[in-house]
Amino acid sequence: MKAILALLAAGLIAQPAPVTAQEIMEIRNMDGSCSGLYRGPSPSGSEITKVTFVNNRTDLVWPAWINLAGFVSVVPEKIPPGGKYSTYTRVGYRWMMIDGSNWHCVQHITIEGETGTYMIQ
Repeated sequence: MKAILALLAAGLIAQPAPVTAQEIMEIRNMDGSCSGLYRGPSPSGSEITKVTFVNNRTDLVWPAWINLAGFVSVVPEKIPPGGKYSTYTRVGYRWMMIDGSNWHCVQHITIEGETGTYMIQ
């Protein structure tokens, strides 16, 4: 019985972490430019809304949602220059845009109920 439990425990320890390449990061582990744009965790949001982020920059950007615990979750969809990314999110949630060339945070966005399109400058 002890051998079986030890084998099961070893299997649990050996399992890879469920986090993918788009890891959930703490702000202190990110580029220093991010702390200047960080406004804290997203508050509990109200209604769900569809938003579109439009990239007006010359470099691609990675959208990142700041979750309710304050961790930054980079979305696995990059937005090329002139490109768009649409998603559903909640009003009040906070997002950050990360420059794809140097991983500096370039813009903070708080989702508003009446705004459906956000320009990334």
